[in-house]
Amino acid sequence: MTTSTAAPPQTFYHKIEFEAGTSNSIILSSLETHIAKSLVIDAQYSLAVLDLQIAELCEQRNRNAARLERLCVAVAPHKRLPSEILSHIFLLSADEQPLGIPLQMKAPQWVLRQVCSRWRHIALDNRHLWNNISIDLVMPTRPWGSEDVHNPKLALSESTLPMLIPATGPLTLMLRGNDPAEQAQSALHVLMEPYAERIMSLHLSFSSHALDQFFEMLPNKFTTLESLNLEFIDPPSFSTTYVCSFPPSLRRLEVSGHSSIIWCFRSSEINWALVTAIDFSLIKEMTFFQISEILICCANLETCGIALIGGIVSAPPHVHLTLPRLRSLSITLETASIFDSFTLPALEHLDVSSKEKRFPFAEITSMISQSGCALQTFVQRGKYKAGVGYDPVALASLFTATP
Repeated sequence: MTTSTAAPPQTFYHKIEFEAGTSNSIILSSLETHIAKSLVIDAQYSLAVLDLQIAELCEQRNRNAARLERLCVAVAPHKRLPSEILSHIFLLSADEQPLGIPLQMKAPQWVLRQVCSRWRHIALDNRHLWNNISIDLVMPTRPWGSEDVHNPKLALSESTLPMLIPATGPLTLMLRGNDPAEQAQSALHVLMEPYAERIMSLHLSFSSHALDQFFEMLPNKFTTLESLNLEFIDPPSFSTTYVCSFPPSLRRLEVSGHSSIIWCFRSSEINWALVTAIDFSLIKEMTFFQISEILICCANLETCGIALIGGIVSAPPHVHLTLPRLRSLSITLETASIFDSFTLPALEHLDVSSKEKRFPFAEITSMISQSGCALQTFVQRGKYKAGVGYDPVALASLFTATP
């Protein structure tokens, strides 16, 4: 006769797992302990099986994810874009930002060339990504007596620049430095002069003595220069070389620094009629007489920005400026007495920032009337509270004088 052992009831398993398994005060009997150990072995086995299944599923998922990524790359829309369109997109992504030296590896030009071989080829082939260079030679303030210490940025820039710029085509160059005159002139000679004939836009920020050599080279070597921005980090002395003339290609001039830099442009041989845009709004303490001597020679000037603050602002009685082609004038001033000195028949845009307590509506209206211009845009700037500094009658006259 065969005997069979009945399975323990469910309440037995419940006691082991949910009562003894959740309390330190319940002690199992020998039989219960034996059964509990069997349950532990079963649970460990089940968990191991599940771990294997999960590992296999994870591996399968990774394979499928990698496959999906490859397939998406295979059908990626940008792969069908012509190289010319990709090149234009690259140019937009760079947003006309200059490529800096010392190099910044997060610059768009470097990021784009690291994506793939095709992108690298397109990026390197687009000279517009590499023809806008900004070189920073500025060194921390040096202790007294260390003026002859070599600037390590110069050697780095000298070796890097030829590797970056395209072999042909126009260039935009910004060069900043604070070295003593001799070292700064050496930097200009090494980094700028070899490319002078290709530079169309140039921004220089140096001491006035460092620019002596540049002023001598300007008329004859920079034959394609269209835009020139000069930032003087110190006032020029009487020994500073002045600009003899401009290259025939120059159209835009921007100058910043102390008002004494105006004397660098005192030569009567400068052909101001070439210039169509002038921005002197960052020249400090400039007088109206100083700027008028230049503007009176600018027969073809179309855009002008000036600031007359901190110096002798009022116009001399005999000074009158007629600028027949000037379309845009931006002016910051402390007195309104200069507007009667202008006749601007082509003026379309006027931007006036006044530090007077009363905004000079009447003076501006008089200028518009005597000029007979068809003003399209008028921008008024100044710290005025609502209703303060406004003459309703003068304001109405301004609107009446403006077609």
